[in-house]
Amino acid sequence: MIGSGNALPLQRLIYNEIGCLLRSEEALLEILLVMQRRAEDKLLKNILNSHFKDKMTHIQLLQSLPDMIVYQKQEVKIPGGMTSLIRKADLLMQRIKRSGAARDVIIIMQLQKMIHYKIAGYRCMFNLLHHNPAIASVMKTILDHEVEIDLALTAVASESVNHKAVEPEQAELHTHRSWRFNDESNQYGIYSSFF
Repeated sequence: MIGSGNALPLQRLIYNEIGCLLRSEEALLEILLVMQRRAEDKLLKNILNSHFKDKMTHIQLLQSLPDMIVYQKQEVKIPGGMTSLIRKADLLMQRIKRSGAARDVIIIMQLQKMIHYKIAGYRCMFNLLHHNPAIASVMKTILDHEVEIDLALTAVASESVNHKAVEPEQAELHTHRSWRFNDESNQYGIYSSFF
């Protein structure tokens, strides 16, 4: 039994990792709703809505794993890395002065960081638990959803949002240049910010 008090160190690691993945999924629900409200690109809003629904399914799948009742009784917290990513995303969305594509860029960038964090966790658990078909199947299903959303975000960023965000910045660069450092050789390039 993975979650028992007499669990071996590897079993404890597995219990902890799956618990952390579950807590990460739960923590993402709130920030996804905020992102959905603040996004302006219609395709991005649809992706965020789909991802929110996926999160609900992922939580149910993780909770349905064998020994999950034992996992839930343990005090597993949201991993510090995920907490940090969620806080940063929220802070950046609050600080952005412009709406539209600039905010959409921030949403995509921050969400992809969170997704990549989770992809690493699900991939590790899938590779470790491939001998356990019930758990490996759940890990693979969620991993495939995460990769799919990541690719959809990359597509909307490269095909639409990034272009919309960069166009006003390019016009602004021609009228106002602020240099990072006072280096006349422009070794560090032009500093341009959405904030």
